[in-house]
Amino acid sequence: MLGRDITGVRICWVMIAVAVCSVGIQPQSSEKNKALHPKAPELKLRIIPDKETYSVHDKVFTKTEFTNLTDKTLCFPEPIQGQAVPTSGYLMTEADRPDAQDRDRFIEVFDGVGEWPRDKLLAEIEKSWIKVPPNAVYVTKPVDAIVDLQVRGPWRLRTSYYPPEGSFNPAKYRDYLQSTAQTVGCTVPEITVSANPVTVNVVPPLGQK
Repeated sequence: MLGRDITGVRICWVMIAVAVCSVGIQPQSSEKNKALHPKAPELKLRIIPDKETYSVHDKVFTKTEFTNLTDKTLCFPEPIQGQAVPTSGYLMTEADRPDAQDRDRFIEVFDGVGEWPRDKLLAEIEKSWIKVPPNAVYVTKPVDAIVDLQVRGPWRLRTSYYPPEGSFNPAKYRDYLQSTAQTVGCTVPEITVSANPVTVNVVPPLGQK
């Protein structure tokens, strides 16, 4: 009898150990699932330069086209360009030089304002935020891309959109924005997206070879 009891206790301890190990494995499995099954893209981005051919040191003005790929209305503040403002979301423009030197990045970092009270944020979403229905398109106004076309040849322009998030606690801030936006029937995009590069040709100024 004693031997049987001891065997039963051993089996019990083995079962407990397996259960504890299983609990410990679950979070890791969850993280692996997220990595293996990332969120589907929410937006498609397209950069639109004001022309295809520029002279050296010409200004480059671009527009950015946002296409909603989801079945929900997406909403977000007008993207800031020229400054990295996490609380508002922003567009970053880069340029690949034809001489294969380091890519030029033209942007300043700015923390922006703190968290808005919910009533003011709600009013801002309703009155000022961009709202893009499913399959619809939104195009920004033309802005100076702040690109210095220093040498002749083909330059590749790149644009990425960074959705709004907090400077210090991004996850909490995103949840706050999301819950507020959903009360007015729209969803805040959360995934950074990049446009396919666009090549523009840079030639010598008029009268030079």
